Parts: sequence; structure tokens; C-alpha cells
Amino acid sequence: PDGTTLNTLDVWKSYLDACAKGGMNKSRVFLLEVPWVAPPAVKDHPELSPWALKPDGTYDLARFSLPFWDKLDAVLAHGAKLGIVFELSLFDETGLAAGNGDRWAFHPFHAKNGGPIAGLAGCPTFYDLSNPANRAAQEAYVAYLLARTAAYPNVSYELNSEMNRRGTAGELGLRWAEHWAAFFREHDPYAHLISLSVATNPGAYFLIEGLAIANLRRDTPP
Repeated sequence: PDGTTLNTLDVWKSYLDACAKGGMNKSRVFLLEVPWVAPPAVKDHPELSPWALKPDGTYDLARFSLPFWDKLDAVLAHGAKLGIVFELSLFDETGLAAGNGDRWAFHPFHAKNGGPIAGLAGCPTFYDLSNPANRAAQEAYVAYLLARTAAYPNVSYELNSEMNRRGTAGELGLRWAEHWAAFFREHDPYAHLISLSVATNPGAYFLIEGLAIANLRRDTPP
């Protein structure tokens, strides 16, 4: 609850060592833990968030938190030595949902936290890329992610986790997924594998050009 970091770099290295010893060679990494951590905790533990905080305690979605990205670099490098590949999950629809806990209330894209989206839930508005501020923030984040991680041969990218929960993403969500598949085709110089996790009605999503891995993950409780 206080944001104390349990998955420190030393813990990550021990975990990966144990994975390698046990013959496991893949790890899935959620990059956005912050919907479950209040911004004041991020101030004390900047390695929890991809984005830096402003002096007023809200997120600056144009500025990135180096402790977070430096830790990710170290994790990927250690995994590479052990022959472990990582599926990096860029976004997570459960963090956009109203419901159990404070996940949307804490989300960096929530207007009260400095983000471009207001309302009781972030979905489906998060998928509306006609909102210039929303699109700019997402593209800056993904571009920075590629700049920091694309040189690693042991990564793939999951565009979203549990997308279209209960059908809430709608047509906007489908267009959003198409946009990001095209973005990676254009901007990833090493053409890493792209995946997408869909919770409901996956058919249309899994036909998107450029998707190499289709994950079906059913809805988590609201």
C-alpha cells in the first residue's frame, strides 16, 4: 500500500536465476504497475513508474523516470545472459477500469493525475486517438520504450493486456490496436514479435496485420 518496492533489481535477478535453473525461458513484464500505486508513493519510489512526477505530484507524460528505465535495462540484460526472453506488456485495460480498488483513480492518464482523460473510467476514451493529448502521450511513451529496449534481441511487445473486457473497447479499440501494430512495423528497426491479449470477441483483433502472437485472457473481476 505504501508503494514499497518488492521487485527490486536484486529480487528480479534472483527470480531470473531461479527461472533459468528450472528451465523456464520466458517472463511477461507489466510495465504499468502505477494504476495500483498512488502518486505520492511513486515520489518516494520513482522506479515504479515509466513517467516522472511534476513538483505538484501529478505525472509529466512528456518526461520519463530514469530509475524505472535503468532498472528495466538491467533486468533485460540479465535475462539475456540467461537465455530468457521477455514479453513487455505496454498497456493494461484493467488499469483503465472503474471497479475494485483505485486503479483508474491512480492511473497516470487520469486527468486528476496530469493525464488527458477525465471520467469515471479510462476505457473506451483511452482508445480515442483523435484526442491529440492522449495520442501524443501514448506515442511518446512507446517511442521511448523502443529507444530503450529495441536493441535487445530477447524482447517481444504485447500491445495491451485483457483488451476489450466485456466488449468495452468497441470500434475505437480495434482502430487503436491497428494503429499500434502499424506503428511498430514502421518504427521498430528490428521487427520484434508483436502480441495482443484480448478478453472478449478476439476474432477481429487477431486478424490485424503485424500481430504474431494472439493471447486470449478472459476478464478479471470488476
